[in-house]
Amino acid sequence: MSLQFRRSQKVAPGVRVTVGSKAVGVSVGPRHAHIGYNTRTGPYLSWSIPGTGISYRSSLRPLIDGILEASQQKAAQQAAALPEFLQGANPFALTKGPPHLSLSNINEGGRRAWDALRAKQFTRAVPILEYLLTATPSNHRVAFYLSWALLGADPARGRFLMCKYLQHETLFAQYTHLWLGQHLLDLGDTINADRAFARAHDLFTEQDWRDCCYLHRARAALNAGSPNIALQLLCFIQIPPIPLDGVFVHVRFMRGECWRQMGEIANARSEWEEVAAFDPLLHDVTQLLKNL
Repeated sequence: MSLQFRRSQKVAPGVRVTVGSKAVGVSVGPRHAHIGYNTRTGPYLSWSIPGTGISYRSSLRPLIDGILEASQQKAAQQAAALPEFLQGANPFALTKGPPHLSLSNINEGGRRAWDALRAKQFTRAVPILEYLLTATPSNHRVAFYLSWALLGADPARGRFLMCKYLQHETLFAQYTHLWLGQHLLDLGDTINADRAFARAHDLFTEQDWRDCCYLHRARAALNAGSPNIALQLLCFIQIPPIPLDGVFVHVRFMRGECWRQMGEIANARSEWEEVAAFDPLLHDVTQLLKNL
């Protein structure tokens, strides 16, 4: 026969602490229906019917263990559902929340998407950017890059996304107008391409990008058979007195093409000879001069 000790004390309305010789417990709720925790048996649920002598007590440990196991299985499924392009990345580094939305995955996906875009591997970039847009829905940079990638992989969907994006006139809108204009120009839609380039020009503040828009508008005018308009647009571009960069080559080359379409062969030859003197390796210019 062993010595037993048990003492129960009400510490707050509905809260009771019990100290025994083998365990300590706490319960919450009225006397005939409450839940509690015992240091020896764990969490439990207890209820009884007053005046009948009927009572019931059940351990909650299996239920809690089941919930924990289900959450672990869900986390494992999310980790297994990582996109193929993230296989091999550390899915749990710096993560807060589901592993498929972890910061490390977003950064890794952004790096791989940019590498794919630079290599013009648009079909590889699209699923990466779609994943990133799901993880960061308000990320304007991701939305812009996705529309850019779709122009190469799925042009119709890319144009739709760009137009939808431009409705908000948000960040990167100037680049979106520029890329959309280039795509429309490749499709032969010179009118809408010129509109996109003009809108991009109005949004850009850097002179280099504004000059780039003038160049594209001039190319659209040339493709539309309006060399005189293209020549007027090229006059807005400031060419340095000493040819130091590609702006000189692009502008003089296009001016030569404008003069050629207008029948001014002498002026076209003068422009192209300047370009050939600047870079003798430009075989296209050399061939054009031979054909004049």
